[in-house]
Amino acid sequence: MALLEIVGLRGGYGSTDIVHGIDLQLEAGHIVTIAGTNGAGKSTLLRGLLGLLPRCSGSVQLAGRDISTLSTEDRMSAGLACVPQVANVFAQMTVLENLHVAAGGRIAARDLDRVLAVFPALVERRSQRAGSLSGGERQQLAFARALVREPRVMVLDEPTAALAPALVARVFELVGRLPAQGVSVLMVEQRARQALAISDHGHILDQGRVVMSGRAADLLVDPGMTELYLGTSQHT
Repeated sequence: MALLEIVGLRGGYGSTDIVHGIDLQLEAGHIVTIAGTNGAGKSTLLRGLLGLLPRCSGSVQLAGRDISTLSTEDRMSAGLACVPQVANVFAQMTVLENLHVAAGGRIAARDLDRVLAVFPALVERRSQRAGSLSGGERQQLAFARALVREPRVMVLDEPTAALAPALVARVFELVGRLPAQGVSVLMVEQRARQALAISDHGHILDQGRVVMSGRAADLLVDPGMTELYLGTSQHT
């Protein structure tokens, strides 16, 4: 049984469908990348998964439980966590205050130690305001906030957006380490080549439909798919 299974997800805004019957699975301990051109429906798919789409149908199951009718907060309690592309930390709060808020109150010492062990760069920054962190440190804090709740699945929306190339490599390294923490990953990412390089499987979206799926390694060497959906640039 897949840890996360999406079947026939369809929906959008008003009367217009943006995603059209999407099916995908995420196995425990795996990283899955969703790629595609701008406007392909990637972020809309994530919003449907998280219960944020105004109009949505289809089924979402997490560890065998149907969470399709749950609120976003209840989906988080069931084992999902999300790192959005923007506004993913409270800039005026310190690192420690951000983690307390993410934990729903005051974070226990053992949970703080567990999270900071994954992101040691934050140890010296715990009393620093999040808004004064570097781009890479801020993204680490966003990941740490998500890990505080011990999710089964972490949903990442463009985790390397607007980062400098040196920081991009660091973020992909962090994503690649998440399965070792017991967290499976579903990631939307514009830098499709680099994302697929650390992934187990990939799905390529076009106009709200999955047009190709398979092992990430196979997708990376498929010449037709590479030209059409990933482009020739290593940073596409």
